Amino acid sequence: MVRNLDLDPITHAHVSCVSCFALYPCADAPALCSEQATPSSLICQHPLYRKRTIRGNDHNLPERTYLSQDMKAWLGRLISRPVVEDMMDTAHIPRPRPQGEMNDIWDAPVLFTIPDPTIAGAAFVNPPPQVHSNAPEGRYVFSLMDDGFNPYQAKEAKQNVTVTAIYMACLSLPPDQRFLPENLYLVGVIPGPDKPSKEELNHALT
Repeated sequence: MVRNLDLDPITHAHVSCVSCFALYPCADAPALCSEQATPSSLICQHPLYRKRTIRGNDHNLPERTYLSQDMKAWLGRLISRPVVEDMMDTAHIPRPRPQGEMNDIWDAPVLFTIPDPTIAGAAFVNPPPQVHSNAPEGRYVFSLMDDGFNPYQAKEAKQNVTVTAIYMACLSLPPDQRFLPENLYLVGVIPGPDKPSKEELNHALT
């Protein structure tokens, strides 16, 4: 039933370097990692595959695979739920507050200064109404966060393993809806055992 209703998330798989977390499309990943952090850095050259014998046949399998969730598909499912799109289109409308009082991120002027990349002089979240009068566009703002956790929790073995999850929360939702599990966008989960540095995390964000 779940498959018939197309409820499974749409994901994209990449081969992930165990050493530097660089990502490669599964279809044309090289045998060795070609990542070079800076022009003066050495090329990583860590093997991306390992050989495994299954039923007498040798197979080259990725050392590590990273799955990311398709954002357009996820967003389409989010706004197709009842009343969600209406909430997202109205949560950012400025409301009068006493001078200096801010109860939400939308009370700050900074989000209204993000320029529209397609309309000169217009703000991204409030484009001129005449531009899309026939088919109004949803303009949504997200926050990005990541969190590392030990998948083995506090078991006796005490494996020192960190798995890193990347999330996005839709700031265009009302505050009491933004961080509900059903409204959070799980971008992807970077397998362990090590945690990527801030620079290495960028591979999963591009």
